[in-house]
Amino acid sequence: MTEYQQYLDRMQKLISMEIVPKTAIFDYFTKHLYEHDEDPHSVEPLLWYIQSGLYSDLTFSIYRLFDKNGDRNIYHFTHYAQQHKNTIPWKTPLLASDFVRHKKLLADIFPKIENLRKRRNKFFAHYSKKFFYEPDKINEEFPFSNTDAMELVRVLQEIISDHTMALNNSAAISVEGFIYAAAENLYQSIKKGKIPEQQA
Repeated sequence: MTEYQQYLDRMQKLISMEIVPKTAIFDYFTKHLYEHDEDPHSVEPLLWYIQSGLYSDLTFSIYRLFDKNGDRNIYHFTHYAQQHKNTIPWKTPLLASDFVRHKKLLADIFPKIENLRKRRNKFFAHYSKKFFYEPDKINEEFPFSNTDAMELVRVLQEIISDHTMALNNSAAISVEGFIYAAAENLYQSIKKGKIPEQQA
């Protein structure tokens, strides 16, 4: 297996088996959970800590794939592939226009990447004095929504899917829908487990 194939395989696993599921769980437990009639925290007060953990985990999990200071990230991967395109055993080689399109995808989401970087640096990785005393202000100054998270993940998926298709003429199926269903089942199980206690 070539280094490119190892690199692609690792990126594929990180995105499809870690980032996509985490983003789906995050989206369900921080947005869709509130579409139910009841207050989720009245069903299970520990959900606040789960939500807090998801915010922190996803911030690091997504950003490190966009962190240009790291040794391995989506920028380095696309550059590496372009530099070695003549030696990669693609079945359907990527074209120069594909690399241009990938660069544009990354350029278009750069403002969201920057917001995520600042959130990580000033709140999640380190405590800025300003946000230490007023933590809610991080969302005012550096907003990062569920939609933003999913947009970044979709770009990662599209680029890696193009490379996988070029190499193998096939691509992985997204598990996002299955994860949403599993998250819903988990919450319903929590609710059912709380019913006897609420009625007692």
